[in-house]
Amino acid sequence: MSASELLKQLFLGVRRRDESAVLDAARGLIQEVRNQGDETLARELEGILRDVAVQPPPAPPADLPPPPLDPQTKGALLDLSRPQRSLDDLILREETRSALDRLVAEFRGGDVLARAGLSPLHRVLFCGPSGCGKTAAAEALANALGTPLVTVRLDALLATSLGRTVNNLRKVFAYAARGRWVVLFEEFDALGRSRDDPTELGDHKRVVNACVKLLDDFHQQALLIAATDFEEGLDQALWTRFDEVIRFERPTVEQQRAFIRHQLQPLLHGEEQVVAIAHALGAGSFADAERVCLSIRKVCALRGVGQVTTEDIRQALRRYVSRRALQLRAGRSTPAVDKA
Repeated sequence: MSASELLKQLFLGVRRRDESAVLDAARGLIQEVRNQGDETLARELEGILRDVAVQPPPAPPADLPPPPLDPQTKGALLDLSRPQRSLDDLILREETRSALDRLVAEFRGGDVLARAGLSPLHRVLFCGPSGCGKTAAAEALANALGTPLVTVRLDALLATSLGRTVNNLRKVFAYAARGRWVVLFEEFDALGRSRDDPTELGDHKRVVNACVKLLDDFHQQALLIAATDFEEGLDQALWTRFDEVIRFERPTVEQQRAFIRHQLQPLLHGEEQVVAIAHALGAGSFADAERVCLSIRKVCALRGVGQVTTEDIRQALRRYVSRRALQLRAGRSTPAVDKA
C-alpha cells in the first residue's frame, strides 16, 4: 500500500477514534520508511510506538440515562455503546447501500418531513444469513447519524416467567422512546416467532402479542432495527409493523475480495494474497473474512511488522478451518455464527 493510502487510513482511524487502526497505519508507514532505505528513522519511529498500548473503546456518554434492569437478576436489559464502524467500512450491494442511505436521509430530515405532515422510517427489519452485515450496518447507521447504539440484551430480557419478560420488553421500549438513537434487537426471531408455530406454547404467543402492540405504539425519534437470520419464522403480524425491510445477502466473490482488501489495510499485502484468502473462504460470510483478517493483523502487530506473509495467511486459515470443523461437529451447518 502506498504512503498516501497509509496516511489516509491513519486519519480515518483518528476520525473514528480507532486506536488500533491508527497503530496499524503507523506500522505500515514505518515499513514504508524501511522499504525506502531509511532504517534509522524506521527504528526511531518503532521506539516511539513500542510503549503505546491500545486503550479500550471510550465509555458511553455520561449523560445517557442508565439502562433498565431486570427486577430479579438486576442485569442490564440494554448495552450502550459508541459506534465505531462507518458505512464506508461496509461492502454492500447497491440496493442495500441505497436503502441505508435513505434511512440516514430521512432520520436527518425528520424536521423537514414533520413540517410536511410526514414521518421518517423508524421501524426497520434487517434479515438475511448470519455474518453478512446486519449488526455492522446498525452500528454504521448510528455512526452516520451521530447517535449512540443501544443493543437489546435478549439473554437478560427473556425471563423464566411471562410477566417478567413482557415487563422487561415494555421497559426496553420505554427507554427507546426517551432519546434519539439507534436501537438494535438482535436475533429478533427469539421474540417474534410465528404464533402459528405448533411447537410454541401459549406464553410465547402472549409475548408476540405484546411485541406487536409495542411496535404499533412506537412513534418516537429513535430508529428501531430488528435483525434476524430466520425471517421466515417471524409472525406475519410483525412483518406489517415494519416501515422497511432490508435484506443482507452473502458476499459475492468480488465483494469478499473487496472486504478482505479493506480489512487488511494498512498492512502491505498483494492481490494474490487477497485471492488466496477469498478462495479458501469459499461461500463464507463477511464475519468469516473479518475473523481471518483480524487474526493476520494481530500477528503482524505483535511482531511489529507492517507486511503480510504467506505464513501469516496459512496460520490464520488453519485456525478458521479448525473452527469451522468444530461448528459442523456441533451441528451448526451455517458458514458463520458471528454477527458482522
